[in-house]
Amino acid sequence: MIQTRTLFILAGYPASGKSTILQDAAKNGGALFGSQFAAEVRSALFATEFDENIPARLKLDRGMWMDLFNINDLEAMADLPQNLVFHLDLLKLLAYALKPQRLSDIAPDRQQACFDGFLRRKLLTRYDRLVITTLKPEIAVIQDLWRRKREGQKVNSDTLLAIQRDLLINVPDPGGVYETVMQSWLDAAARKTPYTMVMTGSREPVVPQSQDT
Repeated sequence: MIQTRTLFILAGYPASGKSTILQDAAKNGGALFGSQFAAEVRSALFATEFDENIPARLKLDRGMWMDLFNINDLEAMADLPQNLVFHLDLLKLLAYALKPQRLSDIAPDRQQACFDGFLRRKLLTRYDRLVITTLKPEIAVIQDLWRRKREGQKVNSDTLLAIQRDLLINVPDPGGVYETVMQSWLDAAARKTPYTMVMTGSREPVVPQSQDT
C-alpha cells in the first residue's frame, strides 16, 4: 500500500508562538493540524530537546521541525521522511526573498507573489499533500511577546530584527500591515491546498477555513 507523503507547515508572524506550540505538540501531541492528522504529525514531531540551530539531518533524526534555514539542505537530500513539519516565519520569508527597506512598503500583490513562489519550491513538490496551520493572534499580543523576547538585544545590529521591530512597533499602522500580510499569506495558502486552518490563540482548537472531507 502506497502511503501519502504529507508536509505540514505552521506559519505566522515572529513572536506569534510557533516554536512554543511546536514544542508542546512534540511533548504532548495534540490537534495542531487537525485531529485526523495527529498520527502523521506525531511520526515527524517527537523531539524532547529543542535546538533550532542544528543542521537539517540532525533535526530529522531528533524529530524536530524544519525552518527556512534548512530548506536548501532538505531540497538537496535524496531521501526525505514520509511526514515533515515546517516552521515558517512569514516576515523572515518576505525579508529574505524581497530584501525590502521597509516591509510595509511591499504591495499586497508582491507579498502574494512571494508566498506563491515559496509554495512552489522543490521541497513542497516532493510531498503529496500540504497541510497548513496559520497562527493569527491579535497584533497587540505579538508586539508584547516580541518586546519581551528582544529585551536587552541590540536589534540595530541585525537587519532582520530591525525590520521586525519597524514593522511590529514603529510603522504608523502595524495592525493594518499585519492584516495585509496575513491575508496575502492566507490567500496564497488557499490557492495551494484545501487543507488550511487558522489558530487565533496558542491554546485554542484549530478552526478550519477550508478542508476536503
